Amino acid sequence: NLLNNMQEFLHFLIAQIVDDVDSISITESTEGDAIRFDVKLTEGEYGKVIGKGGKTINAIKTLLYVYQAKKEQTHQPIFINIA
Repeated sequence: NLLNNMQEFLHFLIAQIVDDVDSISITESTEGDAIRFDVKLTEGEYGKVIGKGGKTINAIKTLLYVYQAKKEQTHQPIFINIA
């Protein structure tokens, strides 16, 4: 299975949206009981991932919660920082 953890799953999801897949950089950290992902992309790609009114990034976050519940059977807050 290629998607062994949430970071790989997040990378997979973002790669379906952006044109410059090689520029995707994701770091994962924990803050208390929350999981934080810092995502870096090529300059013109941020709007595609965030989406109109944040709808795309919120959908990605929802998919991460589903992945977390299914694979890891935990529920930790997830934060995605697109910078």
